[in-house]
Amino acid sequence: MHEMSLVQELLRIIDDVAERERLRDISRVTVAVGEGRQVVDELFRFAFDNAKAAGAARDAVLELEFVPIVAVCNACGGRFRVEEHRYSCPSCGAGETEVVEGEDIVITELEGERKNDDH
Repeated sequence: MHEMSLVQELLRIIDDVAERERLRDISRVTVAVGEGRQVVDELFRFAFDNAKAAGAARDAVLELEFVPIVAVCNACGGRFRVEEHRYSCPSCGAGETEVVEGEDIVITELEGERKNDDH
């Protein structure tokens, strides 16, 4: 289950950002997940819910936004969505393509409160 290692790295980044930005009580974490990462939604959520207990995101709700795989054809320049693992260009049939979207995992939003300097 590679979701657990992805979640552990995600939580490490969240803790780092929370410390740097002086955030506490993170209530929501929104993550854009590229379909090329082959993340299983339920497994990712399960891993997040089970690993978040000790960190800044311990009370956070996880929102996932899945980003489709998009490629560009090196032959004709066409841009297309990759579906069913078909990476050849639907316009010209060329197999020389480059994936330009859908392979990353990005935290797009952290919702929480800033620490008060009085405490």
